[in-house]
Amino acid sequence: ASIGSISAYDILSATFYVREAGWTAGVPVNLHLMTSNWSESSITWNSHSSSYYSYVEASASPSNGNYAGYDITNIVRDWLTADLAEYGFMLVSTNETSVDKTFCSSEHGTADNRPYVVVNYDNSVPYLNYHSLDLDIGATALLTVQGTTRTVSWSSTDPTIASVSSSGVVTGHKVATAVILVYVYDYGTLACSVVVTIPDGVYYIGGRVSHHIIIEDKDYQYFVDIEDFDTEGLGEYANIELMPFDGGESQKWQITHLGSGVYTISCVNTSTAYYLGVASSDGYVGSDAVLRTGQISDNVKWKIATTSSGAYKLISFPGASGTTGAGADLVLAADSDSANLPFGRNLCRKAYTDNTVYSDEWTLLPVGNDACLLGILDSGHDHSSVFGNIGDELLALGYKDFNINCTDSISRFTIQDAMENCRIFISRSHGQNESDNTYIVLDNANDIRLNAWHIYNFSTNTAVLDLSNCDLALFGACYTGATPGRSLPDAAVAAGADYAIGLKTEVGCVLESKWVEYFIQNLATRNVPVAAEAASDRFPALDHETFCYIVSQ
Repeated sequence: ASIGSISAYDILSATFYVREAGWTAGVPVNLHLMTSNWSESSITWNSHSSSYYSYVEASASPSNGNYAGYDITNIVRDWLTADLAEYGFMLVSTNETSVDKTFCSSEHGTADNRPYVVVNYDNSVPYLNYHSLDLDIGATALLTVQGTTRTVSWSSTDPTIASVSSSGVVTGHKVATAVILVYVYDYGTLACSVVVTIPDGVYYIGGRVSHHIIIEDKDYQYFVDIEDFDTEGLGEYANIELMPFDGGESQKWQITHLGSGVYTISCVNTSTAYYLGVASSDGYVGSDAVLRTGQISDNVKWKIATTSSGAYKLISFPGASGTTGAGADLVLAADSDSANLPFGRNLCRKAYTDNTVYSDEWTLLPVGNDACLLGILDSGHDHSSVFGNIGDELLALGYKDFNINCTDSISRFTIQDAMENCRIFISRSHGQNESDNTYIVLDNANDIRLNAWHIYNFSTNTAVLDLSNCDLALFGACYTGATPGRSLPDAAVAAGADYAIGLKTEVGCVLESKWVEYFIQNLATRNVPVAAEAASDRFPALDHETFCYIVSQ
């Protein structure tokens, strides 16, 4: 068969139309393929009454002198590919013994009454609106197939990196590269390479959760810090070290994507740009990680890649022997692989090792408002290290960034504002109860407090704060849940929070921190009450009912 330049793959639909000339209403007429060749000038019913296949290709019920349409799309395609012999087709009534059906033929005197075939086709060349994409984690982009009306279906080579919806919406999930494929029906497959990148922003850079400092039974996660920042401030070639989490300015880093998966990592809130870099500009293994100033050069450029554990490796851009492009996979790492390191361990550039020590793998905690974490520093009391240990879990729970304040004093108004703008609030400090109130202490001198009535006025039944955006307020301090009905948790829920938790009794500081950590870990698979009870069960001497006070909407 030939219909010009149209191929079988261009055919969208084909319909055979025939007009009834004489009829008996409501009798279906089926379309069958012929089994042998025939001549228009000699064929009769008697000569070819059995020369058709029994399979019904299409069916219609012609009546009242109207046209009937038969779908012959697959027949025409098969004719064009020579997969089917072109013997034509026959119309056979479902009642050939007592019902007559006549149709207008191709010789009918009125041209508009003659049979005809309508073929819809698309022989254009489809193409994607993007052949490649740089896409931040959590960001979306719309891919569309241009130049065709054909049916399409979408897929991804790795949906954990970049997924795609049935309408072509691509979402980035983790730092790596995936290919989005779109199959264009009866044409072929088109592809778009998607490089998922870290969004520009301010981050805390923490060591892998399983690589901690253990001191006096306290569990500290490493975070990237600037050596002697408190006493000497910023300076060229200041060493970069690992320190327990405190949420200070020296642990905040601005990550900026330069393109092609290359980033700079710089200090925040400085008039002079100080970049995290390496002391040596060649590929020297062991070169110290230091602060650098001046123009952006290779020794302050990094590539960021996802590791097999789900963490990140920060790849120094100069490769081995001075080559560029991070060819040697030299990464930011602790200068020792020991599992228990002292405070202040310096960082350097080393060859990456995929093992379970994780001295060269990192987590990135974005700075923002989604999760508000408050730790009031007080000598002899650990009110901050837990926040470094729960960052990954909070990210996995959908809290996209962090407002972390670890300080010896903070304004009540600052905390009230933060509570109204976050979706989860977790505090670690001292607490106390009164006859009609509980409170947390906001400084180490016990002068500044956040009382229950600073959240909700029970006397007038009016909210002081709007916590309608808050999923959970966790007051990790002694006695914050010791006055049921007038406590901090009661006030938070009355002000709109979905859940709030306080502690009914006095317990040790380390136990409180570990309980908070276990509770957040359990939230991944349990609701708030069940997660809280599961956390309490980790401590055999702890009675959950007398320890934990939970309020909900």
